[in-house]
Amino acid sequence: MTASSDLLNPTAFLFAPTHPRTPYSEGVVELLQALGEFIGTWFFVYTGLAGVNAALSVTATASLDPAAVLSIACAFGFGLAINVSLWYRVSGGSLNPAVTLGLVLIGKLNVRKAALYIVAEVLGGVVAAAFVNALYPGGVIGVNKRADGLSVAQAVFIEAFGTFLLISTVFLTAVEKSRITFLAPVLIGLVVFVLHLILIPYTGCSVNPARSFGPAVVTGDWKDQWIFWIGPVLGAVFASVHYYFITKINYRVFNPDQDSDGLDLVAKSHLANGDAKKAHVASMPSLGANASCETVV
Repeated sequence: MTASSDLLNPTAFLFAPTHPRTPYSEGVVELLQALGEFIGTWFFVYTGLAGVNAALSVTATASLDPAAVLSIACAFGFGLAINVSLWYRVSGGSLNPAVTLGLVLIGKLNVRKAALYIVAEVLGGVVAAAFVNALYPGGVIGVNKRADGLSVAQAVFIEAFGTFLLISTVFLTAVEKSRITFLAPVLIGLVVFVLHLILIPYTGCSVNPARSFGPAVVTGDWKDQWIFWIGPVLGAVFASVHYYFITKINYRVFNPDQDSDGLDLVAKSHLANGDAKKAHVASMPSLGANASCETVV
């Protein structure tokens, strides 16, 4: 069923059992995946915002210190790693409208599903901020703001560059399959941890419009809000162009043994020694890029 026929026949899209691996329709599957994005974004943003409240005093004289920055970075970084791990089997674990946009730009996510995801992610950020506002003394204090002395252009650029680093990590560890793909949630969380360490004093570190939008809705503080949308969107575009370039030039051939486990070399050694049976056994589990031994019957 094409996208145009889906729009003309929404009943079939929602209820017809068209998904190839489930008894559900494509529409139901995508709505369930979007629900996963909503819950995952909610839990991630809640973890980070709660970390802000835990790290900073709720008085008007609250100020940053190294311990507070480290605490906030841990809350957002480890919170994201945990929630990506929880939800990437359900929806892919984007949890960020900028990441979702990037996946659309490189052709890994269709526009319809991306629209569902972005709505779910933004709503998840709002619900997370509302939870923090209701449960913690002083309400939400983790609102992204441009620091005094930082120009608008500087703020947009550092948010764009931070988002570029985040989405490039997503592309090259999660989208591109390799021996480290299973570590992708941890690596993505570590990138967010580092970005918070270096960006908190300047913008509060967004790199995620859902993270910025939720606190703005709850507090009514919309100052510079557009920066935390334009910056991440530009970062998504830059990361997509970068990904397109390195895949277009087939970067995998530049260092082809990087994911090799060495078993292909063992198999070749056995073949050279005339032991075809051992070569066959050695080559079977190998996922190395150069595992080119012929199967021996």
